[in-house]
Parts: sequence; C-alpha cells; structure tokens
Amino acid sequence: GKAAGPDRELRIAVPYDLSSVDPHAKNGVGAYEVLSSVYEPLVTLDRSMRPVPALAVSWETPDPLTWVFRLRPGVRFHDGSPLTSEDAAASLRRLVSEEHLEMRSYLSGVAEVSARGEDAVVVRTLRPNAQLASRLHFAPVVPRGSTTASLAERANGTGPFAVAGWQPS
Repeated sequence: GKAAGPDRELRIAVPYDLSSVDPHAKNGVGAYEVLSSVYEPLVTLDRSMRPVPALAVSWETPDPLTWVFRLRPGVRFHDGSPLTSEDAAASLRRLVSEEHLEMRSYLSGVAEVSARGEDAVVVRTLRPNAQLASRLHFAPVVPRGSTTASLAERANGTGPFAVAGWQPS
C-alpha cells in the first residue's frame, strides 16, 4: 500500500482507560505512553536513562540552585502557534502550583520558574537537585493558559502526533 504521509489519519485503540488528554493530570503508564507522542518535555531520557535534549537543545547550571534551559528554535504547537519560553515556563509553573495534577510530584523541590527572553527557561530549586533534568522528562510542555478543560477540548502539543478526536473510555 501507499506509505503514510503527514496528512494521513492514524487511528489507535489503546489497552488503557485514558481519562484525560491533559498530560499533567494523571501519573500512569497508560496516560504517559499515549500522550508522550502528542506532547514533548524540555528534556527526555535516552535508552540508558540519561537526560538528552527534547524541546530544550541545551541546559546549564550557573549555580547550584539555578538551571537555564535553551529552547529549540522553530517549534510549533499543533495549532500552528510558536512555542515560546513563556509556554515552557507556564507549563512548569502549572505543575508546581496546581495540586490536583498528579505529574506535579516530578517537580517537587522547584521554587520558581521564569521565562528569560524568547528562548530560555530558568528554574530555581529550593536546594541543589542533580535529578532535575531527568525529572523534566515527565513534565510535558503545553501552551500557556492551558487547563484540563481547554486541553480536553483541544489537545495541543508539539509532538509527532496530533489528537483529532478523543472519547473517554
């Protein structure tokens, strides 16, 4: 048959009860497995579980409590809007501040998150945290202003697959 192209539809059925398309809502294998194709984190993990670039092309720690992540240029959300440092910072702030989000546990110890210019996100921790880059693998980036309700209406990530429709259960 004909090779699949970017405009071809792919339908999937998963053996999980996906209760939300908000990638921050549930901390479970099923939700993560499906939604990691729709949303991307700043940092991901390679086969050896080492942090490698994803939406961030690089990062540095100018002091023991500060991490600066530089964003990959030219990234767009599925709706066509460009990824900005404020989107990435707002995603991490959402995880730190909204107690009902199960994925927030991966950012315990984060004190403050801010955007710096168009291409950098600054994360300040409460104490030195050598695992922060690895933990960001579980913190997908969503557009600033996203809520569980808005993401249910339109899942809007930067990953290789977009959600055209979703029906709970």
